[in-house]
Amino acid sequence: PVVLYGLERVRSRSDLLVVLKEAVHRLIGLSADDMRYISVAALEELVQLLNRDEVPFEDLKNTLFVFAGVAYARKTMAQSRGQQGGEANA
Repeated sequence: PVVLYGLERVRSRSDLLVVLKEAVHRLIGLSADDMRYISVAALEELVQLLNRDEVPFEDLKNTLFVFAGVAYARKTMAQSRGQQGGEANA
């Protein structure tokens, strides 16, 4: 949620790079299992796109926000299913 909040507040390419830096900083403490859904290649490509002026900034920002929101929703739903499954087995 912290990254989503940061994404919502970006106003420039530089701001977006700061948010991405914070997100990548969070990766450092994750295990390989926790990172299994993270595409490092996609992050690299996004940074390359940010450094080009051909792609409108707002399009990049909005697309990234949508993908981050969907990923957060999937994680939340998976956790909810896991908790419900645990209660059913108790």
